[in-house]
Amino acid sequence: MGNRAYVVFENEKSTEFSPAIYLHWYGGPESIYAFLKVADQFGVRKDDLPYRAARFCQLAANFLGGTLSLGLQSVSTAKDIEVLDPGDNGTFVFAWIPKKNRWRCRHWKNGEWLTPKAVIQERVAAMKSIYWEENQIVENIIKANKGYFVGSKNTD
Repeated sequence: MGNRAYVVFENEKSTEFSPAIYLHWYGGPESIYAFLKVADQFGVRKDDLPYRAARFCQLAANFLGGTLSLGLQSVSTAKDIEVLDPGDNGTFVFAWIPKKNRWRCRHWKNGEWLTPKAVIQERVAAMKSIYWEENQIVENIIKANKGYFVGSKNTD
């Protein structure tokens, strides 16, 4: 078993996609949004899909350690996303919307796209979860990555 998910970054118009990042562990919304928050805190570029995906992988790999539980899958079209089936938590698709200065998330789970309202509710619940507070997931991701992001924002 695991707590599996894929994470994909797309451009604003959903025409270009990063590779799908497979997480065997820490694929729940609490972890996915924590990884994204730490990437933002470290100043990882939002508008460069390959770079964003690579740094997200780095954050996850440094946090997970070892040589397992992280992988990549090629994604070329939106239909490719609907074929991905990691089980557990589905596929999170993030696009940076510069005009609104925020992330848009779409979430493919159990064979369907969650509504925008359901995605927002999921994100809010994730950030209020005991997992964020008691297990200090954001702080632990920062701690695992601090030495690797030297010179980035918020690493001092």
